[in-house]
Amino acid sequence: MEDAIWWIDWIVAASIALVILTLTASSNGKPVATAAVALGFVALFLGFSVMPLVVRQQFYDSSGRIKSWKHIASLNVIGMAILLSSAVVGANVNGW
Repeated sequence: MEDAIWWIDWIVAASIALVILTLTASSNGKPVATAAVALGFVALFLGFSVMPLVVRQQFYDSSGRIKSWKHIASLNVIGMAILLSSAVVGANVNGW
């Protein structure tokens, strides 16, 4: 069951995508909207700091195993939402 947990990979991919897209926009001389980038970084902050703590407390039992498939699915959906929000912010910054 543990092999189906992808949210960590998606949050890392989101951070890489946001940084690359923001750097691309700034190197091309495009204005970077502060609010959009701040929102993207807030999503990443939640994914890297708050989410692991909540996951450990709420989604795992005392023996360190994830509780159910429902928990895995919800974690993956949250990770996917963070990845998509970072991609949208990066695309908006670049004017795509």
